[in-house]
Amino acid sequence: MACGGRFWADLAKGSYRKLRHINYDFLSQWSWLHKLFTACFNWFRAGCVLYVDVDAGEWKYTRESALRKPGPNTTRLAVVSDTHLYHRQLWIPAGDVLIHAGDCLAEWGNGVKELEDFAAWLHALPHREKLVTGGNHDKAFEDLGPERMAQILAPCGVRYLHPDLCASRDAGGLVVAGCPWSIRVNPMSVNRAFQPTADDERLSIPPPHCDVLVTHGPSMASPVWHANVRDRRPRLHLFGHEHDKYGVTFEDGIVQVNAALCNDFFCAVRRPVVVDILRSRQ
Repeated sequence: MACGGRFWADLAKGSYRKLRHINYDFLSQWSWLHKLFTACFNWFRAGCVLYVDVDAGEWKYTRESALRKPGPNTTRLAVVSDTHLYHRQLWIPAGDVLIHAGDCLAEWGNGVKELEDFAAWLHALPHREKLVTGGNHDKAFEDLGPERMAQILAPCGVRYLHPDLCASRDAGGLVVAGCPWSIRVNPMSVNRAFQPTADDERLSIPPPHCDVLVTHGPSMASPVWHANVRDRRPRLHLFGHEHDKYGVTFEDGIVQVNAALCNDFFCAVRRPVVVDILRSRQ
């Protein structure tokens, strides 16, 4: 029985590896086709969002045009993650602050050239403030280091979220903290930028007190990290990384949003997220 189970497990691993490389090879050689599909899909569904009201504890799928104008003490966030080089094919909702929770690049394109194009795209967006952190596909971010990343993004009006730069930042009347960590849960993945193991000592350091915590991955994969996040109790935790777990959950008074736009086949078909949250500062 044990041998049979091992056989099927090995077969599953081999199939996954084969499928992953077929998909990545396709994307590297035929990325224009994926981009064309993404552009057409997002053109047809422009205006569709996942809306979250943090203080009311509610969420729904709706159209941006159906949303009420935020109140005078409310900040509207436009949130995306895991765009994987499809940023120019996306429709992005309006908001006071744009937040990208990592993986703007991809295994088939993660160099400085792609980073500069991403920064130029961000610069053209109308949001008053823009915050970005890295992800496990963003090898260029890790290679350049946080100080150099901040220098590249700053002229584009973008602030880089990394614990080595600043514990927290004020954005739109909110205290925002962020880091690019995601837990390495797939030993076959070669995309390991910013990926500590579940027992890494960096995860034992509690995040700063904040209204909004932005990380690339969810904290649940590491019991220590998850406990630290729950202890700090941010009102809103934004992340991505797990393409199959897009959506909103509520845990111990924390609103958790997985804003990964790509599905498991790296097609950016999910709705961008709009979040309304009351300001903690005026």
